[in-house]
Amino acid sequence: MQDKQARQEALTPNLSYIVQAPAGSGKTELLTQRYLTLLGQAVASPEEIIAITFTRKAATEMRARIISAIEMGAQLQQAPDDHRTLTWKLAKQVAEKNNVLQWALLQNPNRLRILTIDALAAFLARRLPLLSNFIGTAVIAEYPNTLYQQAAERVINAPPIDANRMSNLLLHLDNRADILQDLMIDLLSHRDQWLPIIMRAQEIHSLRTLLEKNLTKVVLEKLQSAASLTPEALQKNTWLENYCDWTWQATPDITTYENWKKLAGLLLTEKNEWRQTVDKRQGFSPEDKHKPVMKKILLSITSEEAFKKALIDIRHCPPLQYSDAQWNILSILTDLLPYLAAQLQLIFKEKKQIDFIELNLTAQHALGSQQLPTDFALSLDYQIKHLLIDEFQDTSLTHFHLIENLISGWQPRDGKTLFIVGDPMQSIYRFRNAEVGLFLRTQMHGIASISLTPLQLTTNFRSEASLIQWINKTFLSLFPQSMDIPTGRVPYVLATTPEENTFEQSENISKKINCYADNYQEACAITKAIDHLRQSNADDTIAILVRTRNQLADIIPSLQKNNIPYLAVDIDSLYFRPEIQDALALTRALWHRADRIAWLALLRSPFCGLRLTDLEVVSRHDENNTIWQSIQAHGEITSLSGEAKERVAFLHCVLSQAFQQQSHYPFAQWVEKVWENIGGYLVYKNPSEINNIRLYFDLLIDTEKNEYPLSFAIFMERCQLLFAKSIPNANNPVQIMTIHKSKGLEFDHVFLPGLQNKITNDPKKLLRYSDQLSAATGDDFLLAPIMSASDAEEGIYDYLKNMEREKQAHEFSRLLYVACTRAKKDLYLSAVESEKMEGSFLKLLSPYVACEKVADSEVRDEKRNSIALTRLKKMLPHPIHDTVLNPDANITLTLPDAFSNSVGIVIHELLYELSFQAIPYEKKRWLARLQHEGILSKDCLENAITLVELAYAKINQDARGQWILAPHKNAQAEWALSALIDASVVHIIIDRSFVDEKGSRWIIDYKTAQPQAEETLSRFLEKQKKLYEAQLHRYGQVVSTLEDRPIQLALYFPLCEGWITWSYVPAGTEVSV
Repeated sequence: MQDKQARQEALTPNLSYIVQAPAGSGKTELLTQRYLTLLGQAVASPEEIIAITFTRKAATEMRARIISAIEMGAQLQQAPDDHRTLTWKLAKQVAEKNNVLQWALLQNPNRLRILTIDALAAFLARRLPLLSNFIGTAVIAEYPNTLYQQAAERVINAPPIDANRMSNLLLHLDNRADILQDLMIDLLSHRDQWLPIIMRAQEIHSLRTLLEKNLTKVVLEKLQSAASLTPEALQKNTWLENYCDWTWQATPDITTYENWKKLAGLLLTEKNEWRQTVDKRQGFSPEDKHKPVMKKILLSITSEEAFKKALIDIRHCPPLQYSDAQWNILSILTDLLPYLAAQLQLIFKEKKQIDFIELNLTAQHALGSQQLPTDFALSLDYQIKHLLIDEFQDTSLTHFHLIENLISGWQPRDGKTLFIVGDPMQSIYRFRNAEVGLFLRTQMHGIASISLTPLQLTTNFRSEASLIQWINKTFLSLFPQSMDIPTGRVPYVLATTPEENTFEQSENISKKINCYADNYQEACAITKAIDHLRQSNADDTIAILVRTRNQLADIIPSLQKNNIPYLAVDIDSLYFRPEIQDALALTRALWHRADRIAWLALLRSPFCGLRLTDLEVVSRHDENNTIWQSIQAHGEITSLSGEAKERVAFLHCVLSQAFQQQSHYPFAQWVEKVWENIGGYLVYKNPSEINNIRLYFDLLIDTEKNEYPLSFAIFMERCQLLFAKSIPNANNPVQIMTIHKSKGLEFDHVFLPGLQNKITNDPKKLLRYSDQLSAATGDDFLLAPIMSASDAEEGIYDYLKNMEREKQAHEFSRLLYVACTRAKKDLYLSAVESEKMEGSFLKLLSPYVACEKVADSEVRDEKRNSIALTRLKKMLPHPIHDTVLNPDANITLTLPDAFSNSVGIVIHELLYELSFQAIPYEKKRWLARLQHEGILSKDCLENAITLVELAYAKINQDARGQWILAPHKNAQAEWALSALIDASVVHIIIDRSFVDEKGSRWIIDYKTAQPQAEETLSRFLEKQKKLYEAQLHRYGQVVSTLEDRPIQLALYFPLCEGWITWSYVPAGTEVSV
């Protein structure tokens, strides 16, 4: 009932609320209802309401939900179901108001001001460019690190401070200017956090006195917290003073700091666990009369976890003063860093680019401050009546100040409302500067002059009851027991189940962690479980969630091997894909003709395909010359094999023509043309590969445009930041993504592999800082410079580092909570056996969840050493024939029917593309492809395009063709396999293959032949079967080594809608490994 009352109260249109909405609690629906309530009851125009989200996806979803609700209210006389009754009522009220006031929301949905926080900042900054100092023509830099690097280089090369001071700073870093540059780049990416602190520091006359006063305040808070938590058994034992100079005081002062540290040393071990006993090392001799009493005390406080945590905090407290050496470096940084930020602003103006931080800081300047708002801010005060903010737990300090300034003119009970929704238990974006403590602080103190009524939702509508119970039990123990703003401690809120649970009770809820011997075994088990789930309920959604992409090194190949379709979201680095490596080799070779590695890679690539022996011959031909010069003189290299000579001759021909045209195009455009001429789009032609190549060349073009002259080093860095976009070839693929990407999503079944993987170490920082040390005020700050290599420890720096580690540790627990709460039905936890569990999900869960070792024989994939292997090497068709160019193929430069073969290639490509998705009529593209295949004369080109158009029309109207190309289980197109059969290596490419509803595997070969005049279709098909029967039988042999199921062989003739099929019958051919 409490949950229901909270939801009802949240719709009071004239009051402000902050709502904590845990996973699965339906916060988006609540936001929609609040927005509809305000539209229907509280505003004269829709523009008086602004809703802020943190992603475009969330903004789009909210707008779509509201528009859909208004349409429902306008069209339906009653709610479509009980669940949507309230939304329908609110929407109906809005629909009526929409008609009366002629808002035309359905025709003009952009009147709903639902935008991201960055879009709001852009709107504010662009409205008043003079006041905000905003560069009106600036765009958001896609790669701001390049700009940060330029700013750092300028400051290091021409330091704005005294040369001796700069030398001292460099000496502090072992004279490593490169390290200083990297540290500056990192600082600039977070300058919104430290720059306000540094600017305040420069205004303070006695900065050292203030900072040391803050150190004292930090220590006092820890001492007072420990005193309030001290067990009674310790409070009454005054004799403890003899052993650690400590006596209990209700309000300890700073002079007792060292005594409290001694008490912590007495009660805790070096690993911060309660001592079990005491001996002479703690000052207790064997005959000491207090020793038995002390043992009793130790036994009595073993359950005092809060007091133990307070003692650990005291151990980690900073010293009360800065050392002179430390202060010297800190004073240098407080003078230097503002110049670094100013230099970045100059670069922004030069490049007409800014980053999101600058955008938000500019928006703040446009609004002024709470004490001195600008005229623009005051004008907005009249326009905005209601502000809704989603995902508030992800707010950074910059965003928080922007919101503060936006509502600085609001007064209590002036009719304006603030409505905040979020869940601190799901705050996982600290790497984007999110501060969960801001949510906690806002719950307690509100924002600006606006007090907010806290509301708590508890019902989880997503997960089934037993899973909710398991999550409650686990995370109630795993999360902190109390809230703490400075360190981001968030206690767990128990979730409740709805009155009617819509899911069946599952007996398979994971209450254990399956532990495997290695990553491969884990991958096999996950694949096997997913295959079973897909067969038992094909409509259920499945996700594999990981912390880092390298956890998928064995899982993705296992899914591929077992033909399980998947969709990977920002998982596969584009940089390591073979098509990108080949494109990079070509680009580097063309960029610098003396780049031997790039040219050798190009010779080895599918575009030339030299054997290693021939590659060595070319590389040693004349070591004083470049590889390109050796290619030009290939006729003189007599020791090359005849096959290699033909391959190199082909490459020489293409590249010679390319170099002649080099001056006609910008570099990036020229490289793309060479890629096309050399056969790049023939080798890599499936949709995902083509998309990856286009991303690559788009990046190359963009880099050349923005970094002229082109910086190849910058391009290589950016290339490593791109991710391949996988295109599934079946409905409802397995979703693979990082846990961060999964936030806000839900799946029936969730797999969490690799729980043994650890948190990465916190890197060094040039400056550590804290601006949120006091839970009461939130505005105290500390600064500490980086330690030198010779410093064994640096108390203040270490204190701030440990504080950051504690924040990260709490966020790590929240990340696990987010992962587990994506599941609706089942949750599968797994790990690889590991002795070192520190800093892993496995370590977090092990006290609460049993680990069960899985025998290797239970899951080992018997196909690991399968005879038939998916081929890894692409092969290039020669421009005028389809003989492959690969290291193991022979080249034949002529064919008896080049015309028919060229048409066949284009029709095969058409069928390949249609197996993934419907494609439009594209005559222009088909003509270009035919010309590329060597059909150049007008008459031949007209005949060829007629055949391609005929094939396109026939395929789209032929029921058989549509069935072949439709989505099927384990579907493949251009399926490349290799196998060892009868002691010979066999390479095959199957045009189309899938498993039908009866469990039979279909192997289909496309043919573009047509019956001769006077020849019946049936006679034609029989002749074709005899002609290709042996070929398809060989295909069946190879596939039968991969799986045990019936196989159907077929020929499909799209030009005449011909079709003939027969069963594969093993002929007793011996197949050996």
